Amino acid sequence: MVKPELMKLIPRTGIILIIGRRGAGKSVLAHALLEELHFSRKCFVYNFPQSDVLPSYIHSTDELEFEEGSVVLVDEGYMNFSARRGMSQNNKFIDNLNGLARQKDLLIIYITQEAARIDINIVRGIEVLLVKALSINQVRFERKEMRTFLQDVKSRFDLITDKKDLFSSVYVTCDTLDNKFEGMIYRAVTPPHYWNDRISKAWAGVSLKGEEENVKKNKKKKLYKVVETDDKIYTIYDDGEIKDVSKI
Repeated sequence: MVKPELMKLIPRTGIILIIGRRGAGKSVLAHALLEELHFSRKCFVYNFPQSDVLPSYIHSTDELEFEEGSVVLVDEGYMNFSARRGMSQNNKFIDNLNGLARQKDLLIIYITQEAARIDINIVRGIEVLLVKALSINQVRFERKEMRTFLQDVKSRFDLITDKKDLFSSVYVTCDTLDNKFEGMIYRAVTPPHYWNDRISKAWAGVSLKGEEENVKKNKKKKLYKVVETDDKIYTIYDDGEIKDVSKI
């Protein structure tokens, strides 16, 4: 269940980013939002590895084709453990989702442990930022543009002494045409009715064997530089390969 005070800040269209330390309840918050929203909108979890643990009204998909007006949850686990995309590919993926959201009236909920994982320009375009409890190292090594803000948020969480309150509270930054809000919402969420350990540990057991080979196989080399000498022309690629193209 999600507190009405928080639900009224959830926009119809756009991007919601959820960040926080490991075990802070990011996925619980995201799935609680899906449980609330599914009554009026179709809800998807993108590329979820154990779709059988989800209720029938939460749909798992690996396709980037969503019905107009739907809600899509994307967990960073998909990026890190399934596709093994590089940083630039992650950003392109999220940027594409951002554009798709506005074209098809989608609400995209993205979960990541650290905002530093995605481009700052994408962060700036987010309608709602939901922050769960943070660790000191997480704040210390965040990107400098967000460090002061996250340090302030962490200090607010540090004042919460009850573990249940710590897990259920969320700091919200909302800037939409309909709502402007920034502050802590205490006891904002409880786990959805379908929540269980298999959902929280859905990526456990996902094998990475062979992923590096697949990445290398599918990666396209990019031209880095062309060097001309008196009688030769060389092309240098981003993986370090040098080719003599004088006679091509």
